[in-house]
Amino acid sequence: MTNPTSDSSASASAASSSVSPQVVLLGANNTNQLQAQTLVAINSTQVPIKLTKGDNYAAWRSQFENLLFGYGIMGFLDGTKPCPPATIPAPASISAVDQQSGMTVPNPEHHLWLRQDRLLLHAIQVSCMGAAQSIVTRSTTSAQAWTKLAATYANRSNTRRLGLLDSLTNVSLADKSVAEYMQGIKNILDNLDLIGNPIDDGATVIHTLNGLGPAYLPLASAIRARDTPISFDELYDKLLDHESFLNRDGSKKSESVVTAQFNQRTNSRRGRPYQGNSSNNMGSNHYQNSGNNHGQQQNYGHAPSGGRGSWNQGNQFRGPNQSHSPSNFQWRQQQYNHASRPICQLCDKIGHTARVCRSRPQPSSQAWPQANHMTSDQIDSRNNWILDSGASHHMTSDLQNLSLHSEYGGPEDIMVGDGKTIPITHTGSTSLHTSTKSFPLSHVLCSPHISHNLISVSKFCTHNNTSIEFFPDCFLVKDLTTGASLVRGRNEGNLYIWPKSVSPATLLTATSQHQVSSLAWHQRLGHPSLQVLRHLVSSHGLPVSKLESQFSHCHACLCNKSHKLPFGISTLHCNKPLEILFTDVWGPAHLSSFDNSRYYVIFVDYFSKYTWLYPLKHKSDVPLVFKRFKTLVENFFNTQIKTVYSDGSGEAQSLGHVLANFGIQHLKSPPHTPEHVGTAERKHRHVVETALSLLHHASMPLRFWSLAFQTAVYLINRMPTKVLLHQNPYSILFHKDPNYRKLRVFGCLCYPWLRPYTSHKLEPRSKPCVFVGYSIEHNAYLCLDRISHRIYTSRHVVFVESVFPFANHPSTVTQVLPEQVSNWLTNLTSNTTHQPDIECPAVPNLQPDHATYLPDMLHISLPNTNSPMPTRSVIHDPSPASALLPTHVQLLPPSPPPTAVEPPMRPVSPPRLIQTRSKNNIFKPKTILDLHTTTHTTPQSEPNSLLQARKFPEWRQAMSVEYDALVKNSTWELVPAHSSQNVVGCKWIFRIKRHPDGSVARYKARLVAKGFHQRPGIDFTDTFSPVVKPVTVRLILTIAVTNGWSLRQLDVNNAFLQGTLSDDLYMEQPPGFTHSTLPNHVCKLRKAIYGLRQAPRAWYNELRTFLLSTGFVNSKSDTSLFTLHQSGHTLYLLVYVDDIIVTGSSDLKVRQFIATLAQRFSLKDLGPISYFLGVEATATSRGLFLSQQKYIRDLLTKTNMLDSNPVSTPLSATESLKLADGSSLTDATQYRQVVGSLQYLSLTRPDVSFAVNKLSQFMHRPTTTHWNAVKRVLRYLKGSQYHGLLIHRKSPSHLHAFADSDWAGDPDDRRSTTAYIIFLGSTPVSWSSKKQHTVARSSTEAEFRAIASAAAELNWLGHLLSELRIPASTSPVIYCDNAGATYVCANPIFHSRMKHIAIDFYFVRDQVARKQLRVAHVHTNDQLADSLTKPLNRKQFSDHRFKISVLDGCSILRGHNRKEES
Repeated sequence: MTNPTSDSSASASAASSSVSPQVVLLGANNTNQLQAQTLVAINSTQVPIKLTKGDNYAAWRSQFENLLFGYGIMGFLDGTKPCPPATIPAPASISAVDQQSGMTVPNPEHHLWLRQDRLLLHAIQVSCMGAAQSIVTRSTTSAQAWTKLAATYANRSNTRRLGLLDSLTNVSLADKSVAEYMQGIKNILDNLDLIGNPIDDGATVIHTLNGLGPAYLPLASAIRARDTPISFDELYDKLLDHESFLNRDGSKKSESVVTAQFNQRTNSRRGRPYQGNSSNNMGSNHYQNSGNNHGQQQNYGHAPSGGRGSWNQGNQFRGPNQSHSPSNFQWRQQQYNHASRPICQLCDKIGHTARVCRSRPQPSSQAWPQANHMTSDQIDSRNNWILDSGASHHMTSDLQNLSLHSEYGGPEDIMVGDGKTIPITHTGSTSLHTSTKSFPLSHVLCSPHISHNLISVSKFCTHNNTSIEFFPDCFLVKDLTTGASLVRGRNEGNLYIWPKSVSPATLLTATSQHQVSSLAWHQRLGHPSLQVLRHLVSSHGLPVSKLESQFSHCHACLCNKSHKLPFGISTLHCNKPLEILFTDVWGPAHLSSFDNSRYYVIFVDYFSKYTWLYPLKHKSDVPLVFKRFKTLVENFFNTQIKTVYSDGSGEAQSLGHVLANFGIQHLKSPPHTPEHVGTAERKHRHVVETALSLLHHASMPLRFWSLAFQTAVYLINRMPTKVLLHQNPYSILFHKDPNYRKLRVFGCLCYPWLRPYTSHKLEPRSKPCVFVGYSIEHNAYLCLDRISHRIYTSRHVVFVESVFPFANHPSTVTQVLPEQVSNWLTNLTSNTTHQPDIECPAVPNLQPDHATYLPDMLHISLPNTNSPMPTRSVIHDPSPASALLPTHVQLLPPSPPPTAVEPPMRPVSPPRLIQTRSKNNIFKPKTILDLHTTTHTTPQSEPNSLLQARKFPEWRQAMSVEYDALVKNSTWELVPAHSSQNVVGCKWIFRIKRHPDGSVARYKARLVAKGFHQRPGIDFTDTFSPVVKPVTVRLILTIAVTNGWSLRQLDVNNAFLQGTLSDDLYMEQPPGFTHSTLPNHVCKLRKAIYGLRQAPRAWYNELRTFLLSTGFVNSKSDTSLFTLHQSGHTLYLLVYVDDIIVTGSSDLKVRQFIATLAQRFSLKDLGPISYFLGVEATATSRGLFLSQQKYIRDLLTKTNMLDSNPVSTPLSATESLKLADGSSLTDATQYRQVVGSLQYLSLTRPDVSFAVNKLSQFMHRPTTTHWNAVKRVLRYLKGSQYHGLLIHRKSPSHLHAFADSDWAGDPDDRRSTTAYIIFLGSTPVSWSSKKQHTVARSSTEAEFRAIASAAAELNWLGHLLSELRIPASTSPVIYCDNAGATYVCANPIFHSRMKHIAIDFYFVRDQVARKQLRVAHVHTNDQLADSLTKPLNRKQFSDHRFKISVLDGCSILRGHNRKEES
């Protein structure tokens, strides 16, 4: 530290020259002549210890305290040197007037103090790393940073004390050095000392000795036996000395390598096999070779000997702590008995080895053999194999000698006789061939650094079941079983050389010179790999001209052996939260949750692994959820989302547009590669497994899965994970520990405080409930009342965590149904006393401890009209698009109360007791304190009156749009009212138009005239307006899909207003839009308006006139079909009131016609057909899929059957419905409404045609049995709501039909049921199921009437196709399973018994005779119309449904999504 100077110039000079980087001298103000002072700056070299995660906080703090105390500036941190005031009184040199006025001047000490404090803060920040740095990032003073670090890492809580004591108890040396081991103990002791819980030396020594391994057992025993205590420092020195002793001993053992002269034997001196030194397995991890080749010392491998590894009795190499070796194969080691002392090989004396034997001959300078060097020049070192009894493995230097090999990745090396090591590059196998036999060599080591090929005698004999006898000039290989000699080799240059291999291929070549290419062998052997083929060629001597790798590009292998490539380490990296988010949608769930959710979406922060989960009702809600999620988290964390990673599914496509608008990068996984979003996929598995475990443990029904999933994410965010080095996501994201004391067992019994909800003072203050999770908007718990199905939110809860109500009373578990509740409950007050167990949130709007649920993101308050500030509300329809106020009570969908529970008795009130609001704890809030705001709520139901609609701006806007369109179109003119006028009233009709997924598309208001006030003949004449037939729609769609034409959908705005009226009509002014100056006038209508009897007819005539003028021709078969054939192009137009479908052979002509039509009428071009007449149309690779799942879902919701159990068939096959079954319904309205709604399903669902027809026969007098049958049909639709009709893209264009009847199948009147289904190619276009009008006397008669009905329909379809100019390639065919009816159609002789159906006979027979129709017989099992005549069992019904192209849309659309992704 540089001494300060006395004048400012010296100070400035010192500062400019930067003599010391740690100290900068700043002089005082020259004007004030204040004493010069100094600033101390600390660099990184002065604080070498960096604070990382708190384990070294004591050392870090000690170095800081010593350094700052030396500089005398410790007061900045401990508060003894506070900040001086910013200003001081004026000095004496100022005039007396200024002094009297209290003039002040800036205080230079204040500025100097601030600068010094910032330098200290900077020093603290740069000395912190990782998690510690984030703690002090937002500190403004050095004292604040110092205090935060002390509070984090020197916390005196009992939890931290117990954790440190536990760490000290479980400390272990393991594979650490003594220095590392003692340093870890020292850090724990320092942290304990910081929190005021020091440990004495005696306890420290005990913990240290307990953690030592068995190698330190002698030292530990000696220390424990001492009479005088030992200090920690002295123990440290002794452990270091003992560690050095162990290291020296280990190095000596590693030097004593087994050589050719070191050999242990048993007590007998001769005849015992060779035995390695099993006690010498503590050397380096190498393969050793003593070179024991009958007296010739060679430096090639020996038995494997490892550093810390050893060979166990299971012949499997073990590494440290008996773990498996990382080598790619297991080596076999023959076990031998061993004695305690070595025997010399030269003199046969015990106690020494040949290396130190006195009888050992001295080396000669002329003929001493050299290691790795052959003395004979005739030996080819690359092709010859040398027998070595001291080698533990076969070895080679040439990779070509191996027929099947692979790279070696293990840590072992080859150790030669002089102690050096040679690396191993490959391992493999080969064979040594003779004229009579081949000897395989397995586990051959390849190293290019050795000069000869070695054969391990022990391995050779073991693997080939042979023995080897060595003689001075040769050796013999004999079969152990027969004793026959197999191979004879020679001794060349004192080495036993394996004779030249005679390959079987060479023998074959002598008789046949024909050789086959490697590609041909590859094809013969069934396309094996190159390595397998090499092994076969080498082992069996296959005649191969040249072993090439040309078949590595085999086309058949490349096409049929394609696999996913391996995935490398992820390159994604982020430094802070929200940089990278992973998202994915799970679902649909087989069972909707209690809040009607079937999906959920998760957002996973890649930095902290923190997860947000949101239940969804529809997949289409994902973009809306993300928008609100983005706003919430970005405001809370004050950072921006940069990248979102998802798969390429349909919801991800819609999310991509939202991300593009916000400028967020959207990364998507390749098609069919979920591994790229493995973070989200693995999170799905973790969440689902945890949630199902919670439900199973609590024995709760699966319909509560959304609550369990939310609770699971809540817990997962607080659980440590190895990915975060055993930290939890909550702590990483919010920089504080979660409150684990708050947690309770999911599904257990609880008793919330319900005093605010009681109606009188004698009512109990609580009731038994079920704990179902943690509140989002409150720091409280969620408690389910199983009787009233309410969810209470309370922080005053008593838990009984050993009792689970759903497990104790399974009989009371009932299926609840959703109910729309729209009444606000009364305002109830609640106590807010403090409980220490509850975790207090730091942020009121978003509690980090509760940031895992959807309602936390979507708060939409309900309107406050006349009721005071509500604190109690009910659930209407929880979904991402509609959430609630912070609630205290939520109503689950109701169900009948269990019979086992008695309803509470109501107290008898006195006769004249006056009940007031105050007695029920209901108080009107004072206006001056009523500071809450009201947020607009989107209407979810359709209003029934103008008064209800005026409360919502959406409906007001819709009425304004409708009124403006009427005025713009000059629909009426105001005229004075007269008594001769028949004035028609009008009203507003409100409808919510929805997308196929149920989300709101727009709010539509329609002004409708009260047409029932009109008088026929005076106000109207013709009223009929044709609409297109469903058969025509399906036929046109099939033709368009088969030909690959585009299908466009149009909607005419205010279609009825386009029609011109020919009669004088008067109407009242629209309600809510009465003219201010002419309130008594009436509207004289010029154009047709909705509700008028003649309005549909007027609009149809207007459209028809225009289409005919443009060249279209009105079809005679269906008046709502218009065709245009012009210049080789074809256009078809279908009209259903104001909905229009246009298709044609030319997309250009279609666009031109739409533009022409838009000039005449106001249109909305809805693009490709997607939703027409309640039918959802989805284009797939297989064709066009038509379904009515939204219609079915709405019907199930309307009838409270959404949560019913599905069945496989619409009607029972064992029970027949009769007219008199059951008791009559008191009110048949609902029965008729539901059956009428089911009839509309016949547009796309021929599988329910018979059931609907059967139930329609009881419309006049339905019974309870019939109503149960209706509910069974609804249950069938529940299980098959995603089924629909598939229009095949590739299909022939010929007509064929299946006709069938159920003879006398009605038990009430024995009439038969007729049914037919007609196909255009593979697609059904027309079907019917109805009861015959008369009783058939035979099955032939019933079947013939079915044929006649199908023939009539085919005749009509034929005329329609001729108008469409689609020629029939063949005559239509009707398939019938009744042989008699088939013969009657073909037999020209009319039977007398068929006279009563003569008309049908001649109708069919005439068409068959002219070859316009053909009737063929089909087996009953192949009769596709059978399911339309009677109920079938599950197997038959499922087969027939599949054959008539009614398929499950989930699998079809899943393939459609994959097609879009690719």
